[in-house]
Order: sequence, then C-alpha cells, then structure tokens
Amino acid sequence: ESYVFEKLGLSPMQARQIKNIGLTAYDLKPLIGAEIELIEEFTNFIEENNKTLSFEPLRKLVKELSLWRKEGFTIKEAYEWIRYDFSSQEAKMWKVAEFDPQEAKEWRKEGFSPKGAQKWKTLNFSPKEAKEWIKEGFSPEEAQKWKTLSFLPKEAKEWYGTGFEPVEAKEWIKAGFDIESASSWRTEGFSSPWEALAWKKEGFKPQIAKEFVKDGFTPGEATFIANLVFVAFVVYVLFIFVYAMFKFNSFLGRMFGFLFAFFIGLYFIFPIIEWLIRKTIKIFKELS
Repeated sequence: ESYVFEKLGLSPMQARQIKNIGLTAYDLKPLIGAEIELIEEFTNFIEENNKTLSFEPLRKLVKELSLWRKEGFTIKEAYEWIRYDFSSQEAKMWKVAEFDPQEAKEWRKEGFSPKGAQKWKTLNFSPKEAKEWIKEGFSPEEAQKWKTLSFLPKEAKEWYGTGFEPVEAKEWIKAGFDIESASSWRTEGFSSPWEALAWKKEGFKPQIAKEFVKDGFTPGEATFIANLVFVAFVVYVLFIFVYAMFKFNSFLGRMFGFLFAFFIGLYFIFPIIEWLIRKTIKIFKELS
C-alpha cells in the first residue's frame, strides 16, 4: 500500500482519505505512471468531495479513467456520468447534445436517444410529455403547436384526426363547439366558427343553414322564413283536421285520417312549403 501511495505522490493524510472511502492501493494501481497533473486532479477531487463520494463509481472511474480522459471529460464530470451509469462513449453523445447526467438518465429511461431527446428538450418538453405526444403520433414541431395552445396529446389527436389545425381548433372551442359539432358545421362549408355559431343560436342545423347561406340569407332572415314556414304548416294541419272531421264519420276514422295526413305532410309537404317560401323570398330579394 505504502509503495503505491508513494508512487502516486500521495501524503499519508490523502492516502487515509482514499482508504476511508473504500479504495485500496490495488484499486489505484491503474494511476501509476499517469501524468502528475492527472494525479493531482484526482487527489484534489477526493479532498474536495470525500464526504459525498461513493465507492463503486469512484472505483470504476479509476479503472476507466484513460477512456474518460480520451473523450474529454474532467474527473469530476466523469464521476457524475458514471454515478448515473453511463459509459464514456454514451456520456459523450449526451454531453454533445447538451444534457447533464441527471437529465440524460431521465430521457434515456423513457427510451430516447440523445438526438431524439435534444429535439424535444429544445422545445421545452419533459421526457414524459414527449413520450405522450409521440404515442399520439406527433413530431416535436407539431406537438409544440398544439401544446402552445394548451391542448393535451389525446385531445390534440382527436382534433387533428378530423382535419383541424391547432389555431383553427382553438377558435371552434372558444365558440363553444365540441369536435363532433365543429366537424359537422365545417363539413357543410362553414370555415368560421363564429358564422356557424350565429346560425346555431338561431336553432339551425348545419345542412339547413347551408341551404339558406347558398340562397344569400342571413340567420335573422332565415329565422323569419322558418317562422313563415311554420305558420304555413299549421294552416295545412288545421285544413287536414277540418277535412278529416267532414270526411270520416267515426272518431277512429277521423283520427286515422288526420294522423296519416299529418305525418305525410311532416315528411313531404313541410319540405316543399319550406323550399317554395325560401325560393320565393329569394327571388323578391334579388329583384329588390
């Protein structure tokens, strides 16, 4: 022991500090013949950190010191990377990607390579966040666009899957639409959620609103037309009721005739009334 410690230029006090950590003279043999500067760096590192050093990482450091020096690590850096279970070559890749040992360990734990992790880290994603966005099929750049607008990965996937861009989806949400309703209105040609909202507030469904828009009507005008159609249909119902009263003698006959004519009117006459009134008003509107 004394021979090895003497060869390394260690004082009895320095040797005692090393032995207290658990390192033996045998563990230090790889340092014999090393540059004086390297040995001094090692002993200084021991003196400055002897209360916090662990035996196994330190023993491994001495054994692999030449490899770590070859990759450009200081003794302090090498010790930290070894403490987080990195080899010298692996540590170099993570260091080049601008990770410290603790960060690198977290990203590696989630299955990232240094280059892959760097892309996500640069855009301010944590390892777990990045993994969730990858699971939903997003690239770092795409994920950032959605995350900036406060979308969660699964939510973003649902909107993106129906063809929405992040800003566009946010506008529809602000207007009070969910994915299904927003998609139905957009399918009918409503690119603006606020235009769709104006029609929705008046009680129109996307398909009907689309027809009114094609004919050049505003939501207010369409509501007026819808009221006229309702009045016309009520008149038709009253006519059918009176007709059934005079046509059939029995109560059941009258009710059957009335209900038959009512449902026929609801599914066939009502759309015709709506179409006639809408087209008529459109013609007067164009002429005026």
